[in-house]
Amino acid sequence: MRALGYARALRADHVEAVTVAIDREDAQDLLRRWDTSGINVPLKVLDSPYRELTRPITAYVRSLVRKSPRDVIYVVIPEYSVGRWWESLLHNRTTLWLRSRLMLIPGVVIISVLWQLPSSRRLTRRLTRRPLRRAPGAVRRGEPDPRADRG
Repeated sequence: MRALGYARALRADHVEAVTVAIDREDAQDLLRRWDTSGINVPLKVLDSPYRELTRPITAYVRSLVRKSPRDVIYVVIPEYSVGRWWESLLHNRTTLWLRSRLMLIPGVVIISVLWQLPSSRRLTRRLTRRPLRRAPGAVRRGEPDPRADRG
């Protein structure tokens, strides 16, 4: 929903949500819930008989580019912001593949909308509690010591 809100904020001529149907029953259930929720954005369901996500989306975006080659197509992708290195291996692999495929299509702009997992919030708190350090070359450049401002 956050990515959808961002897409609406772009004030594009046409906004459309896209999902890939890996399981037909789940896709029908999603369509029912989408219709009853009152969201004023159409939902496009792409079939994927081989449980693949990137190829159907890439093919759909390519078809949009072929229909109107002078238009710029914005693809807003929700992405997890994680705090542990191994969580990125679990969560953002599909997003990475999708971004790498969409980057090759001319006229497509890719926008990531981050969703923070609880571990990323813990990482942010941990980083703000650490003592501040000077960057390499800060003394030579005459930058003040950040620890002196703490009082």
